[in-house]
Amino acid sequence: MNNKRKNRQGPPRSPRGRVVAEGVYNNAHFMHAATSHVGDIVQVLTQSGSLWEGVFKTFSAQFEVS
Repeated sequence: MNNKRKNRQGPPRSPRGRVVAEGVYNNAHFMHAATSHVGDIVQVLTQSGSLWEGVFKTFSAQFEVS
């Protein structure tokens, strides 16, 4: 058996092939719940008391919605 490693061509791979999610993206149950509402009409109440209504399209790792 040949135990030598071969030199690989191409871009370097990330350690163990894993990508670390950040913010709310790191919570699989929350992600499932939030993404199941994409396309729904939602209402958002801001801290200042404003009420916004619209179609839930996307959100950031800090759960900023658009």
